[in-house]
Amino acid sequence: MLVPGGAFVFSVPHPMMAGKSGQNTAGGAKFGFTSDEYTGYFSARDVAIPGEISTRDGKSLKVRMIHKTFEDYMGALTNAGFVLEELKECSVTEEHLKLDPTFFGPVSDMPLHAVFRCVRPTSTTHSSRKLNNLAMLSRQLMWTPIELNNPEDAFTMHCPPSVAEELYSTAIRLVHEQGCEVDDFKPEMLLASDLSSTTKFGVQMRRQLTRHTGAVIIKNIDLNRLGGEDQPLFEETAKMLYHMLCRSIGTIEEGSRGRLFDVKNSGLSHEADNVLFSVTDSEAPWHTDGTSRDRVFDVTGLMCLQPGETGGEYAITNACNAYASLVARMPRFLLFELMRPLPRELVEKGKGKGSAPEDYVCNIARSAEMLQLRILRNSFPIFELAGDETAVLQIDRRMRFRYMRFWVESGHQKAGLRVSPMLRMAMDFLDKELDQFCGFKALLEAGDIIFSNNQLIAHAREAFTDGPKQRHMVRAWIQVAVADAIDEINESEGNGEAALADNKDGSSLL
Repeated sequence: MLVPGGAFVFSVPHPMMAGKSGQNTAGGAKFGFTSDEYTGYFSARDVAIPGEISTRDGKSLKVRMIHKTFEDYMGALTNAGFVLEELKECSVTEEHLKLDPTFFGPVSDMPLHAVFRCVRPTSTTHSSRKLNNLAMLSRQLMWTPIELNNPEDAFTMHCPPSVAEELYSTAIRLVHEQGCEVDDFKPEMLLASDLSSTTKFGVQMRRQLTRHTGAVIIKNIDLNRLGGEDQPLFEETAKMLYHMLCRSIGTIEEGSRGRLFDVKNSGLSHEADNVLFSVTDSEAPWHTDGTSRDRVFDVTGLMCLQPGETGGEYAITNACNAYASLVARMPRFLLFELMRPLPRELVEKGKGKGSAPEDYVCNIARSAEMLQLRILRNSFPIFELAGDETAVLQIDRRMRFRYMRFWVESGHQKAGLRVSPMLRMAMDFLDKELDQFCGFKALLEAGDIIFSNNQLIAHAREAFTDGPKQRHMVRAWIQVAVADAIDEINESEGNGEAALADNKDGSSLL
């Protein structure tokens, strides 16, 4: 894989060589590409054109080019996040003409090859050049009516028995026998064979999240196998199981709120300063996780340890479907409101339960004047798409969706800004479209785990009330871009099928 700052250099036949019948040189030598299927510079895109190149020793090489325009090459590089540093149009040089003027002369004024030198940026932060790194933006994933009308079949993945047994035994051994908690876990505590089936299952979950539905609901994990709620180490063992499953998908993001985050009502209001919805019992409307411009989560995970007494239904919706519908129906000047940088509220790292009086640094950072400046800097669009906005196929453009209306409105308020009528109207339209493309809404049961692509799939939660047992969910944030890129490399080299194999006991991974 190309490291940040690394250069990617490649050459292709010059696009203007397409359709050239070949330039005759001394002795009938040729250099050119021609085909009856070549109809023109633009209309012959992706056409395979055969050619013939003669060598100075009299041999003839049969070659072929796939015709692309310069626009195709430039667009592909930009969409992939590369910075084009240099483009050379190669032709016959003076040295060639001195060496053999009879052979090289007839093609001396022709562009023969194009050489591109591009660099992977060292930073993936926002740029006015509109370059997007592959690790930043996800492929769009559209839900069909079949998926929307059959959510159980579309999104449910039943945990295979072999995977479940690995998770039960590994979690119990680590917590009960070794006294290890999730925050103390180190990869060297496990052998590769300990979670071999789980690793394969993780590949499948990752593919569902990045290439298919963008969301998976894991069923068939029996938390009673961990000793039941009366077991003193039950909660920690369940979290360890969940942690192992998250690790099979990608790299757990632990820099903001720890490896795992307890989603429980703490009696606070989401309208209080520096308080997350996750620690309240309030309704959390459609949103993706993360309020910071500089920190993006690829996947969100949520495990149910204990449902609430009433309410708390969990829902997911597809921002790609919503965007396609908005493009078709909403005026462009309103759509622009969703694609321009918008100030967002900031929630500090940690437990999301406000600012303690003794936390001097946090209180300085959240003073009115300082917070206003920070929020103005913390601006980013709701929809961000890679590539040329005039692209014919919108679905081929990579996308990032980052939204929570409350954080947009409170961010404007704390920054001393007014939410414009057009922005308010655009968010009204967006909320209605997200409602329309809701693919799943239900109460999670103990042991259920739901993962979703945090760059494309929004989620929501109804308000709830606690009973004698407090509603308890556990959140995780996972980065999968690197693992997904490795998957693609393995597949291109024919090594991806092994990860799709069934478990040894014959049970399907789906």
